[in-house]
Amino acid sequence: MPDQGNVVIVTGANRGIGLAIAERLSHDRYEIAACVRSRSSELEQLLYQSDDQNDRHKIFEMDLANKDSIREAVKSIFAWKRQVVALVNCAGMAQGSLFSMTRMTDLQTVFEVNYFAQIYLTQLVVKKMIRAKSGSIVNIASTAGILADAGTLSYGCSKAALIHASKIMATELGVYGIRVIDPCFLV
Repeated sequence: MPDQGNVVIVTGANRGIGLAIAERLSHDRYEIAACVRSRSSELEQLLYQSDDQNDRHKIFEMDLANKDSIREAVKSIFAWKRQVVALVNCAGMAQGSLFSMTRMTDLQTVFEVNYFAQIYLTQLVVKKMIRAKSGSIVNIASTAGILADAGTLSYGCSKAALIHASKIMATELGVYGIRVIDPCFLV
């Protein structure tokens, strides 16, 4: 059974890549703080499938479009477990339109969720990691942040910003024993 040193925060854990990451981490015996905007039956089934209710995993509601929601979720996570070993920033929103058709409000909304919220959440979590002098941060970006495909201005630019921020975080946080990974680096 993992101890408090095996907790991983996963955002966007209720479907897609986030759910697959949560499933793999659960299989590898990590404790999961699953952060979601709204609960899904798939996530609940995955995390609470065993009969023993040992508080190994927990779902936290977090709206990345709301800083107060992010802050409260992080406070709740650290009230549940005092330390985490990793943060997986997987949540995001896809919105696409051609450059000339992209409304500034849509661009701002996508950046708020896909970039600014990820940075804010990471800043809150990394404070504890710095004290522990260890941790890992995985920022799930997209090849849309590297490639210049038509119709991907909002999404692609927000992911490009996250890719660059990951490089900066890796440079600044490495001295504290914290690894920062963006899977696009592996492409």
